[in-house]
Amino acid sequence: MKLIFKDYLDIFEKYPKDEYLTREERKERYKLLQEYEKRNYQDEISIDEFKDFISSYIDKIDISSQFIGKFLKVLKKDIDNGGTFAIKFLIGDKDENDNYLKFF
Repeated sequence: MKLIFKDYLDIFEKYPKDEYLTREERKERYKLLQEYEKRNYQDEISIDEFKDFISSYIDKIDISSQFIGKFLKVLKKDIDNGGTFAIKFLIGDKDENDNYLKFF
């Protein structure tokens, strides 16, 4: 697993998304997410790797702005190449994409 994915998964393995967290634990998770956002990764990621990670770990991770920010180039490249996954993921297509962003 590429480091950019592993680091994000590690945050949610330490502070699971669907478990009760104390105020201090929520603060720590937020701090880790902020650090993740600032970290520079050299990994080249394809849209397929992004999709695989999302589909494999959607039950363990939250799709945060810090996470999406790391993959804007990948999502833009998918759109530029005529792909539809990025658009369906970002704006939601419940019928065709189980992993769409849920803004509501």
